[in-house]
Amino acid sequence: MTEQEKVKALLKEASVYKNQGLFTQAKEKFSNALEIMSQSGALQSNEALIADIEEKLRELNTTLKEIEDDTQPPELSDDVQELIKKSFAFSKDREAAAIEGAMALAKFGQFDKASKEFNEILEYTRLPVMIAKNIIRCHLNTSSPEKAVEQFKGWAGGDRFSREEILHLEEFLQGVMESRGIALDIPLMEGPAAGTQGEAIQEDDELDISSVNIRLESGSEKEWIEDFPVEFQSGNTISVIVPVSNKELVRIMRHGMRLPVVQCFSSIGFILGSGTVTGKTKVLQGPNQGNFMVDIRLDD
Repeated sequence: MTEQEKVKALLKEASVYKNQGLFTQAKEKFSNALEIMSQSGALQSNEALIADIEEKLRELNTTLKEIEDDTQPPELSDDVQELIKKSFAFSKDREAAAIEGAMALAKFGQFDKASKEFNEILEYTRLPVMIAKNIIRCHLNTSSPEKAVEQFKGWAGGDRFSREEILHLEEFLQGVMESRGIALDIPLMEGPAAGTQGEAIQEDDELDISSVNIRLESGSEKEWIEDFPVEFQSGNTISVIVPVSNKELVRIMRHGMRLPVVQCFSSIGFILGSGTVTGKTKVLQGPNQGNFMVDIRLDD
């Protein structure tokens, strides 16, 4: 995606947020767009657009000053949820767009709606294991581990997944529940294989990351390490929760921020890598309401 396309996408997201009264999120997206333009030689010359964005930011700042700190985020109606899903699905490919829409709902804390969308995608997706993992994550984010186990039982008894895929999902479910301190019996695979005998997992190998340690810097003197459990994962992009109470962390974790040291933990060990912050969304509902969901794209 070119810088111009990134700015266009950010401005579209910002307009959706603003029109629905989500002023903090709109401000964040407008600021991200302005930052990209200010650092791009090709886009700096578009003074009219820069001035327009700056004016929108001034308006949002004025509006936000009028909102009391304890104002609760608005409840999202079915129509707004549908709008969010469609507005943040940028891919031309049908499946990729559907996945983007479901992930957007999850990042807003709309886990029940996201789970429903993922289940519909599961019927035709080329990436069933990845979709199943995110369905499990949705259940766990709504404090419903029993639903996650029940759905896994259904998959294990059906023919959507091969035996190898069920074993893989079983290991994933056990690992993610253990990482969250959830003690619940999971039915182990026994006897004849579920699904297709001997069928290999067709998806690209994906390292299931349960948590990350990130080295952060603020100014020339302060450096510290933060540990985050991984809330969602799609390929090499992970999503973590940053508590709103950690104001300095919320401030510095901005779109485009480079993370030179990211230690990723999984069931098979850990790897040392790096990454880039690609998004930050305020969670509007659910157990993490008010906190921020930060997307990090890990370097290949």
